[in-house]
Amino acid sequence: MQSPAQGSTTYLRKLFIFNHGAGLLVGSCFPFVAYIMLGEAALTPGFFLVCLFAGLCLGAASYWFVRQTLKNQLQQQLHALYGLIGEETRVRAGQTLEGLFVAVGSTVGKVSELITRLQETVDECNVTPTIKSELNRRSTIEAVIGHQKTEGRLGWNRLGGQLGDKVNALMAAIGYNLKLILKALSYLRQFFKELIALITGGQNKGSDCSFVMA
Repeated sequence: MQSPAQGSTTYLRKLFIFNHGAGLLVGSCFPFVAYIMLGEAALTPGFFLVCLFAGLCLGAASYWFVRQTLKNQLQQQLHALYGLIGEETRVRAGQTLEGLFVAVGSTVGKVSELITRLQETVDECNVTPTIKSELNRRSTIEAVIGHQKTEGRLGWNRLGGQLGDKVNALMAAIGYNLKLILKALSYLRQFFKELIALITGGQNKGSDCSFVMA
């Protein structure tokens, strides 16, 4: 199994290659676009090298921006995870992105162990089926809320005030319900499509048999 440090190194290496490669590709294609405005001057070796250098700088800037964004997100995750396991936040201001990957991986392992121990404790206690069903329901709802925070923009509210919070949550819920409705409609469409194909196929076989008997 791949460790968090190895996984982060592989991911960051791919990210480095992609950003710088994209920058070099843009820089190499730009002289041909500039040829429309500059003419033959855009195809000189000097201009081509300048475009390559600019593309490389663009790729480096994009890579730095992605690293900073990932760093901020991982720091927020660490704050939340340390709160779950009951430990003080140990996120340092100068901590590298690779160190944050390792810290998040180890903290996730601690949270997983804590949940396992909690489940064992709950199973050992005299918990009624109603309480167990409520706990399962809550875990399901929390997963949906977490999904909506990332995919449904529930965690990024651009509306101000308490009314804006209500409207943002309402719109996220509406979007989630619409996705469920579209998914159900797609299943119904597939069901009726297969049913119609089955019926028409049976009729065609019956007509073929009657033709042979005649």
